[in-house]
Formats: sequence, C-alpha cells, structure tokens
Amino acid sequence: MKIYLGGTFDIPHYGHIKFFETARKIAQTVVVALNTDSFVLQYKGKLPVMSYKERKEIIESCMYVSKVVPNAGGYDSSVTIEEVMPDYILHGDDWIGDEYLKQLGITQEWLDDRNITLLYTPYNKVTSTTNIKNIIKNI
Repeated sequence: MKIYLGGTFDIPHYGHIKFFETARKIAQTVVVALNTDSFVLQYKGKLPVMSYKERKEIIESCMYVSKVVPNAGGYDSSVTIEEVMPDYILHGDDWIGDEYLKQLGITQEWLDDRNITLLYTPYNKVTSTTNIKNIIKNI
C-alpha cells in the first residue's frame, strides 16, 4: 500500500513528523509531494523560509518517509498524484471534502476512477509553521 502526502512543509517540525508517522501506520510506502519554491511563491505570494532542496533533504531523512517528489503540477496536483499512483491521500482535517479536492485540482469522481481513498487526520493546531513563525517574531 502507498500513501501520498502533499504540502510545502516549510520549517519541518514535530507536527510534520507526527503526520508522516500517521501515514506510515496506514501504508508501508509514504510519498511526500513537496511544493516547489516557485509554486509556493505563486500560491502564497512569498518564498518559503527554507528552500526546496533544504526541505527535501530534511523530509527524506525522516524514517517514516519513503520518497520525496516535487509537486510538478503546481495547482494541478493530479499530475503528481498520477505519477505516484497511491492507494491513499492523507491530509489534515483543516481542509475537508470539496474544498481540499478543489485545492488539489481533482474531484471525488477522479479519485474513484483511480481507486484512491482520501483520508483525514486531526490537524495539530498547536505545532504549526505559522505558530512557530509568530513565536520567532516575538522573541
């Protein structure tokens, strides 16, 4: 079984590690589709704190992650999902249902046609990149 996780993972932290660990409990192969710096700039209007190369190396070093690939399609995640062909896609429950599918550029029908199951895990609101950035700003 293979599971797909997509994201920027800017400033990899404890919450990300727990997310990767949850994924590994679901599937033996954990593939992280990492947003490129150019896509993050386009999507968020600013570059991530850590470069793609730095984020990739840190995530690859995590024992729960099998492989890191670039999110080659940008807004259209179907490109990378088709490349990975996972059994599952896992995301935090901060984005649920149609809202998350729209963000990926796919539909439930598209997932069903490929026998991919979308799963959600509780989002860790305490340990987040945004909170870490705010703490650093206030030091």
